[in-house]
Amino acid sequence: MKTVNWNRTFTEAKDPRKTFGEALTDAGSAIPEIIALSTDSSSGSGMGPFAKKFPERHYEFGIMEQGAIGYAAGLASTGLIPFYAAIAPLCNRPALRDVP
Repeated sequence: MKTVNWNRTFTEAKDPRKTFGEALTDAGSAIPEIIALSTDSSSGSGMGPFAKKFPERHYEFGIMEQGAIGYAAGLASTGLIPFYAAIAPLCNRPALRDVP
């Protein structure tokens, strides 16, 4: 099994989105099964460095949150490891519209 060194030392306050992007890019370097998915939020979520380094493993869905979540589930069912980033209310609220 592949491992990633998560032992990081932080000496100053850092933007959590930048930290997420760096960690995702580091993990993507070590684990080729990692795929990044975004719904118009790659730059705002910190996925920019991953998208630049691994353009073939980054998918931008536009404003299609429910579809991206379904796509992530499909990728996971094939053994890939999807990471999905979006604006939080748009991830859960649209799905609730379909509940009677």
